[in-house]
Amino acid sequence: MSSINKSLYDYCQKTAVTFTRSRAWKKNDSAHVEQKNGAVVRQLIGYDRFASKVAYAQLARVYRLARLHVNFFQPVQKLVTKTRAGARTHRVYDRARTPYQRLCASGVLASGARAELEAAYQRLNPLALRRDLDAALDRLWTLAAPDPHRPVTLNSELTAPGG
Repeated sequence: MSSINKSLYDYCQKTAVTFTRSRAWKKNDSAHVEQKNGAVVRQLIGYDRFASKVAYAQLARVYRLARLHVNFFQPVQKLVTKTRAGARTHRVYDRARTPYQRLCASGVLASGARAELEAAYQRLNPLALRRDLDAALDRLWTLAAPDPHRPVTLNSELTAPGG
C-alpha cells in the first residue's frame, strides 16, 4: 500500500470502483498515461507544487480553460500506419483535427449532445480563451509552493559590495 494513497484506495473500495494498477499483462500502461500528461498537463503547468486552497481553486480554473483550448482548438495528428524497412520506419499520419472535430466526425454523438457541443464551440473565442488561460497560468505560478530541494539564490543587489 506504500505506492498509493490509502485514502484513495479506501474511497475506491467504498464506492465500488474497481481498483487496478494497469491493464492485465501490460506493465507499462502508466508510461502511456504519463506521456499524455507530459504532452498537455506538464507542458502547460510544469512540475511546481501547489499546496494551498487558493492554488487548488486557481488550478481548477486553469484546467477548465485548458480543457476548452485543447479539445476545441488544438489539432492533433493520429498515426494511421507504421511500416519498417530495415532500420527506417515510415509513419503515415491522418489529417490534423481537434478532438472536437474527431468526435463530431465519429458519428457516436446524439443530435442533442452534438448541438450542445456546437453551441459551446460557437461561443468560444480562441484568442480570448488563450489570453484567459495565460493570465490564469501567470496567477497560478505565483501561488506555487517553494521547492525544498531547490537551492535558495540571493538577489544580486543584496550580495553586491556595498548593497
